[in-house]
Parts: sequence; structure tokens; C-alpha cells
Amino acid sequence: MRNPKFKLTQQVILVIGVVLFAVFLIPTPGTGNMDTWVRWIDEANDLGLIKDYSLNHDTYPPLTLVILFGVGKISQWLNIWIYTAIKLAIAAFLLLTTLVTLWATKDLLLSLLLMAGLLVNSVALGHLDIFFAPTLVLALWALKEKRLALFTIAFCLSFLTKWQPLIIAPFIALYILGIDRLRDWKRIDLRAILKKILVPSLAVLALTFIIFGLKPVITAFVLASDHHFLSGNALNLNWIVTHFLHVFKPEQYGPLVNGQAELILSPPASVKLIPKLIFFLVYALTVVKYFLGEKSFARLLWFSLLGFWAYLTFNTGVHENHWFVAIVLAPLLYWADRKHLYTTLTVLLIGNVNLFVFNGLDGAENEFSRVVSGVDMALVIAVFNVVVFALYWAYAMFPWRQKKAVPASVD
Repeated sequence: MRNPKFKLTQQVILVIGVVLFAVFLIPTPGTGNMDTWVRWIDEANDLGLIKDYSLNHDTYPPLTLVILFGVGKISQWLNIWIYTAIKLAIAAFLLLTTLVTLWATKDLLLSLLLMAGLLVNSVALGHLDIFFAPTLVLALWALKEKRLALFTIAFCLSFLTKWQPLIIAPFIALYILGIDRLRDWKRIDLRAILKKILVPSLAVLALTFIIFGLKPVITAFVLASDHHFLSGNALNLNWIVTHFLHVFKPEQYGPLVNGQAELILSPPASVKLIPKLIFFLVYALTVVKYFLGEKSFARLLWFSLLGFWAYLTFNTGVHENHWFVAIVLAPLLYWADRKHLYTTLTVLLIGNVNLFVFNGLDGAENEFSRVVSGVDMALVIAVFNVVVFALYWAYAMFPWRQKKAVPASVD
């Protein structure tokens, strides 16, 4: 028989172990983006939060700057080095994400798995995606529980922190509509959608535009929709293209450096066109497939993950930290449907390996060579990633029919 006390001891050991590893990662320098966050805080202090966003919005929505501005103030009040303050804030949001997940799922192991999956992206490397994670998890839980007003507010707060959650918005919209044929539109509860979704979302957006201005927010969104890299250190189809452009057109894109491919900035539109078309086609087919099937919560998470995975695999301008949304979705998918254990582990593996290949565990770029026997392993892993997505997508779109088991004969 299992000993309940020992099970509790094991859980405590696991919690302490994950927390200790998170604390260990706080002093790591993170990527070069840490300098950018500090610059943003300094500019916001000099110009004021609202004016600074209107002038220096970059590609980010406003709530990221609001959080950083608050971190800067706390750093001054407590006399904490600003870099440490940012890392502590990131760690705090990671802990909050874990607690929200635990509260929503009542599953400690899954919550710790999510926390472990996000450690490198957040505390180790200093990316700011973790700032929208608590509200994204809360939004998805509220959606499952049919608490649409709470979902709407939480989801708006998520994409007003970083834009990436909007990629799964079409799947969420279809889930809320709850139909699988256009002719069934009369079944849609338009009053609930108006009252619990349109009104709250318009209120949140209107307040955001009033405070920060319509033009800066829209401009940031437009800039974010087309990053200038062919592949921003994302091991995907465009990283494969990046590698071979260096090999076959070194006069235009430069040769490999010590056998390794480097980022290609602002490639011609003709080079970006085909990958974008592939992404839009695969994404659209995924949305249509979801529309034509049942609208269970598990299926929502499964196709939302596939849609976002298509973005990661084929779209141009994808960065390594953009795997964040997929890493959040995957454990929640396993919570909703236990058959997706290997899917979850695969997504967590690919997302974290992508981070490690380019940034290591502490953000130091080019700390070690990626070349093994004359081959840049980033290329090999990119090919692996594309093939893995293709297999998962094909399985979802064209599920292999299993033959019914033949009953054993009875003598």
C-alpha cells in the first residue's frame, strides 16, 4: 500500500528542488535583451510612462512596459540592482503562474512540470513572456468553466502584454461560437457574446487606447507582425533556409561562420513569401479542421497548440522565445486529455532545446560550437523539428484509423 505521508514528503522534495533551481538561475546574466529592458526602464523614468511608450513602443504592447516601469520603481525604493530586480520580478511571475495553474488544475505535478518547462525562458534567460502567463492560464481556465467575462478580461490582459496569444484567438472564437456548420449560426448565443465578450473587450481596449494612444499601440502591433529576420534563432523551416542561403549564396548572405549559420536580417520579400504562404495555408487548414469538429475544451487546446506550432515552424521572423505559448499550452492539454503526455513532453523538449542551442543556460551567446563532424547541429535539429510538427499535424488532420480488435475465438 502507498504511504500517504511519504507521498507528501516526495511532493515537498520536488517543490523545494524546482524552487531551488529557479533561485539558482536568478543571478545568471540572461540574454542581451536584459540591457534593453533596463534601457526601457530608464527611458520611462526620464520621459514618463505614457510619453515614453508613445515614442519608444518598439514591437511590444503597453502592459510589458507598465510592469517594467513598476519593477524600476521597486528597484529604487528597495535599493536593488536593476538587473536583479528584473530577474526577481520574472521569478515572481513564474511562481504566480505556477500557483494559478495549481489552483486551476488541482494538479501539483502538472503545475511543477509547467514551471520547470518555463524556467529557462524566464528566470535563466530573462525573457519577458512570463509576464502574460498567469493571465493566459487564468483565461483558459475561465473559458473551460464558461466564465466568459473573466476569460475576456484575462485574455485581453495577456495579449496587451505580448501579442503572441492572439495567434490562438481564432480557435477560441470558434470554441465560444460552438457550431461546426455555418448554417447553424442561429444556435449562437449572441446576447452572451455581446454582454460577456464584446463589451468587456471593448472596454479594456478603449481604456488602453485612452491611456497610451491608439497610434502607438497599433503601430507596435503592425511592427510585431513582421520581424525583419528570416528566422530569429528559431529552429524551423526558415532556419533551414537560412543555413542553405549561407551555403549557396555566400556572396549575398555571407558564408557560414566557423561552420555555423547566422541570422539573416531583412531578406528580400521573394525569400519570405513561400514560407509565409506555407504558414497561412497550414494555419488556415488547421482552423477549418477545428471548426468542422467537436468543440470540447481538450480539442480546443489541441488545435490551438497545432495552430501555434504551425506559426513556430513556418512563419518568418519567429524568435526562440516565442515557443513560450506552446510550452504553456502543452501541459494544459495534458491536463485536459491524458493521452497527450508525449505531445506535452515533445513540445517542452523542442522549445527548451531551441533556447539552449543559441543562449545556453545563462544567456551567453556563442559560448560553445554547434558543429559536430563538420555539421551545424542547429540545422539537424531544425530538420527534426519540422518533421516532428509535420507528423503531429498529419495525425490531427488525417487521423489514422485503427482497426477494430477481432474478438478471440472461444473453443
